[in-house]
Amino acid sequence: MARASFWQHCSQSNLVLTQECNFKCSFCKLWQADPLSFPSLSLVDLIRSGRFFKHYPKTKMMNVVGGEAMCFRDITYVLTFLKAEGIWIRLWTNGVYNVNLAYELKKVVDEWVLYIPSSESTQYQDMVGTSSFSIFESCLEEWLVDQRLVTLNFPVKPDTIQCLPEVYEFAYYKRLPLIIHYSKSDLFSAESILYIQRFLSISNVTVFCVDLDPYACYAFPGLALVQPFQMIRNRVSEWISLYR
Repeated sequence: MARASFWQHCSQSNLVLTQECNFKCSFCKLWQADPLSFPSLSLVDLIRSGRFFKHYPKTKMMNVVGGEAMCFRDITYVLTFLKAEGIWIRLWTNGVYNVNLAYELKKVVDEWVLYIPSSESTQYQDMVGTSSFSIFESCLEEWLVDQRLVTLNFPVKPDTIQCLPEVYEFAYYKRLPLIIHYSKSDLFSAESILYIQRFLSISNVTVFCVDLDPYACYAFPGLALVQPFQMIRNRVSEWISLYR
C-alpha cells in the first residue's frame, strides 16, 4: 500500500478526540486530568449540522489523537465522515486498547501511528503502567500480516533517550518508519539534542522538535506536524541520505 504523499504531509491538521486513556505513562499528566477540563465540542453534532469544517480546517491529512483516540465513543462515526471527505486519516494510538474496534476501523484509517516508549519488556511496562510489550508486539504483528500501513512513534524524554537505539533497531528490523520527537521544554543537554538530530540523516526516520499540545497526548508531536518547515526539512534530509 502506498504511503501518504509529500503534499499530504504538507497539509496536516490535528483532531483531539478525548483525554481519556488506558495507559498511565510516567511522563504524562493527561490521564490524571479532570475530564471536564477538556474543552470539547460535540463532534457528532458538528458533523450532523454541517459545521465541522467551520471549526476544524479541511486539510489533506488529519492526525487523530487522544488521550487514546480509540477510547472516544463515536470514533467510528467521526472517522467515517472524514474518510468520505477524502482526508488521509492518521490515527495515533497505543495499539492495545480494543482489538475488535481496531479491526472495525481498518476500513477508514489510512495509517496507524503506534506509540512505542521502549522495545524492552520491563521498561515498556514501567513506562506505560498498564500493559506489556508482548501484547503490543502481538498486536503489531497482526496488523502487519493484515497489511496495514504502520508507523512507530517514539517521544524522546531525558529519561528515555537511552532507549532510542533499541527502538530504532526494532523499527529497522520491522522495516517500519519511525517518528522521533522531543520537546523544547525538556532539559536536554546540547550533546543530547545533537545526538537526536543525527537521526535526521537516516532514511525512514522523521525528527520533530515540538511544543506540546496541553490537551493532547504527551506522546504526540502536536503542532510540529502542521509546520511545513519541519516536514520539508525532514524530507530534504531523507532525500540527501538516499542519494549519498
